[in-house]
Amino acid sequence: MGGYPMVGIGFRAQQSIHAIDLSANTCPWNPPRSLTTFHFKMLYLVYPEKEGVYLGTGVGILKDPETMRHSSGSFEGAIGYQWKNRVFLEGNAILPLKKSYIQGMSPVWPGLTLGFGF
Repeated sequence: MGGYPMVGIGFRAQQSIHAIDLSANTCPWNPPRSLTTFHFKMLYLVYPEKEGVYLGTGVGILKDPETMRHSSGSFEGAIGYQWKNRVFLEGNAILPLKKSYIQGMSPVWPGLTLGFGF
């Protein structure tokens, strides 16, 4: 959020082609203000195979003091790729429900996640 990289932890559970992803992220850089930046999300993912492309959608809660005065809910979209070694790279589209107070800011925020999956 706000252009700062975030770190977090998450949990993924999969059964058949269906999966759930729960994750929590924060921004430890540029304290003390950045420590109040957070993003929680829950995604429903569809994994056709253990390796390859997957898609997902979900909801989240986020706070970015540089662009919003208060926390906001969000809708989330994801597309990613998981390799055989369980490492995944995922692109996210985040649509906050509250509008940013910065003029001209895009209503959809990008996200990029690198992680270790199933």
